[in-house]
Amino acid sequence: MDATGPEPLRGFFFGKFVTRGMANATVNAIEESARPRADPWRIAWDHLTGNTLLAAVLLAMALVFALAAWLPQSPDGASDPVAFSRWRGETQTHFGSSFALLQQIGLFSLERGPLLRVLLASLALCLSLRLVESLQSAWRARRSPQPPGLTPLALTTQQPLGDVAAHLRKLRFRVAAEGEVVYADRFPVADSGQIAIYLGALLIIVGLAVSSATGWRVGNVTLGLGQMAPLGHGTPYSLRLDALDSNLTGQITLLEESDAIAPGRLAVGQPVRQGDLTVFLTGTGLAIRASATFTDGQLLRLQASAASAPASELLFFLTRDEPDRYMAAPEAGLVVRVSRGTDNLQLIHVQVYRSKTGHLAYEGDVPSETQVNVDNASFSLRPEAFAALAIARDTGLPVTLIGAVILALGLVTAAFWPIRQLAATTDAGGTKLLGEADLVRALESKAMLVTRRRRWQEAFTSVGWKIGPAFLSGMLSLLAARSLMRNGTLWPSSALSLVFTVAWLASCAAMLVPQRAPRWAALALALALLIVVISRPDLLIGPGL
Repeated sequence: MDATGPEPLRGFFFGKFVTRGMANATVNAIEESARPRADPWRIAWDHLTGNTLLAAVLLAMALVFALAAWLPQSPDGASDPVAFSRWRGETQTHFGSSFALLQQIGLFSLERGPLLRVLLASLALCLSLRLVESLQSAWRARRSPQPPGLTPLALTTQQPLGDVAAHLRKLRFRVAAEGEVVYADRFPVADSGQIAIYLGALLIIVGLAVSSATGWRVGNVTLGLGQMAPLGHGTPYSLRLDALDSNLTGQITLLEESDAIAPGRLAVGQPVRQGDLTVFLTGTGLAIRASATFTDGQLLRLQASAASAPASELLFFLTRDEPDRYMAAPEAGLVVRVSRGTDNLQLIHVQVYRSKTGHLAYEGDVPSETQVNVDNASFSLRPEAFAALAIARDTGLPVTLIGAVILALGLVTAAFWPIRQLAATTDAGGTKLLGEADLVRALESKAMLVTRRRRWQEAFTSVGWKIGPAFLSGMLSLLAARSLMRNGTLWPSSALSLVFTVAWLASCAAMLVPQRAPRWAALALALALLIVVISRPDLLIGPGL
């Protein structure tokens, strides 16, 4: 027999050697391509589209919202000077000498300050570049799976290459074989989820930018029954409250000069819309309709302030910023102070002073529809309800809503079908795997999973931490939808809602970090918030959804 063996056998061994050599060369090429390139433009692109920069921006935004939840944020002094004065007095008393420094560096106006806008611009840049990168990757992978991306984990398993490919097909991977090299990915579902996340988040930012540039919003507008208030902002419109009942529903009319153009039913979560104008009912409060007569029945005129004209009837509101109100009866020489009852909110606390001496002539809690008689004057104080309204011209709201829906769908898809690319080839010790760390480790240990219990443990280990971000994303979507319906703002402004937003941003950043410890921290945050939701649902959900 020839030393080289029969021709068919020699060809078989030669073919196996060449095929295996090509497979190893392919894997070496994959590992070589995964190393950072020397091209400075490619290095800059990899940094801008990488996970580190996006995680840093998300954590910075989480820090800003955490500070906004801890520090009392100032209201807009131009639109609500009374609330601003109250906030300034309370905050200055609480922080003392450090108040001026904190105000100067802008920590009391973080939600309207330049820092948050810079972070939003940075986030928009990261999302835009990652969207382009995702579209390019999806275009390259439209015909066949692509090799793993940067810094894949390389491990060797004892499983045959065919068993690895079969297991990947059971996991609904798209598998393609080239000689003794197998490529696998989850195209197109995983790529679609990734693209939807970036596109939805960008649409939300664009919608907010459009609303900020071309729209406007007025909050804390109070109206009593029959009262009218102009909208301003160069519009010829005004509002009139026609009815309001105890069930937080009312009738309101939008007027153009004196013509009614849009009567509608108003309720919490059911705003009145006319074109791009929206009127929200944000709450109700106690109003007092006051009148007075002399004991002989003669009309006694009242004044709300020294500069106001005398009137036979006054209507004033007892709000959080102005919990008590004054009126004067100059003809009787009396000044009346009205506030809520000290022990019972159904009562009205009344104090009557003599204007000349300042002595207290009467004090007490009186029920509704009760006459207060002092000297020769009789005061009638009838409680009513007033409506607290928010009026917005939100031109970017449709874009924001579309972006929120796309983002929610993308988050759900990416949480359970993330982008995973894998390459496998035969090796001297078995099968060499290159790809994402979690997937490679799961495949490498697959031969040891012989019981159903171990398989469930592997499934929970691989996707269990994703329950946290999924739950946080769902709750944040619910809060955002409730806030949009109640007052037309995307993010609630309460401290607890800001803390919830901080947890969501931190969980999104944790998903980008390769280590498992911060990922599982997202699940811990979600469990803590779940306990809060179960024990105190009113803190997050509240009435009126």
